[in-house]
This record gives sequence, C-alpha cells and structure tokens, in this order.
Amino acid sequence: MAGRTRRGAQSYGTRNGRRATLRAVGILAAALLATDCGPFLPQPIASTDSFGDHIDVSNGTTLAIAIVVNGSVVGIAPAGGASTIRASQLPPKPWAVEARTASGRILISFEVAPGDVTRTVDANGTTTGSSGVGGRVDLSCGRLDVSVGAALLGPPPGPGQPGDCVP
Repeated sequence: MAGRTRRGAQSYGTRNGRRATLRAVGILAAALLATDCGPFLPQPIASTDSFGDHIDVSNGTTLAIAIVVNGSVVGIAPAGGASTIRASQLPPKPWAVEARTASGRILISFEVAPGDVTRTVDANGTTTGSSGVGGRVDLSCGRLDVSVGAALLGPPPGPGQPGDCVP
C-alpha cells in the first residue's frame, strides 16, 4: 500500500475555505446595506417616466368611443382599433376616467389617483413588476379595454347582451 492514499485523507481546506467564503459574503452584504443597496436590488422608476402617464384604449367594438377624463373629452377611440391618449392631452391626476358611446352612455368608469400605477425595474432594465388601473366591458359587438399602466389580463371576450351595441 505504499504510495497509496486513503480516500478522504487529503484535505483541500474546505472547512477553512467555507469560513472565508461566508465571511466574504457577510462583508459584501453589509457593504450593500450600508450603501442603500446600490443598483443590485429593484428600484422604482422615477415619476418622469411615461409609464402610467397615458391612457391606452383597445376598442374591439364596432362603436367609436369617447374617452372622458374629469368631465372633458380627451380623445375618441375609433371602432376596431387601439389608441393612446397621451400625457399632453391629460390633466394632472387624480383622474375620473369614463368610456362613453356617442349618445353619452357610460360603458366603463374608474378612478386613477397618484401612486395607483407603479412599475419596478431591476438594474439591467428588466421590468420585474407593475400595476395599473382600468376597466373592461364585453359587448355583443366586441370587447373594450381602457387602462392606465399595466395592460388588463383575463379571459377571452364574452358574448355581451343583445342590444348593447346601440350607440
């Protein structure tokens, strides 16, 4: 057995190596906490970002829809298309948002207050979370979505009710 070693007889310093690694991780964590976490943790987007400063409309109906904010028409969403009401066309928040038919019938109504719409982006620019406000209605002539911030998710369009597409 000369010249042979038993298994495990050699030590590669794993015990001391683990201690050194744990010590280095602890020092790094303390340094990050002492410097406000730096860019390594998700940071909120500054309010100058356009996220949540506009209204998105997905009008899959056969009706032209008026978008009303705080009692004033700010845009018309044409039938069968998508449109955006830009920040330059909107008053400061809070907003009372309505989607109305040509006759003035309210299809969707919701409120948007400052802070209701958020987005978090990590250090490499990837969005890791977002929230929004909006409303959806399924009519017999299609679906209408109006949203601020994150897009609405959900099931496929429903059937609506007979006569619900009268302007």
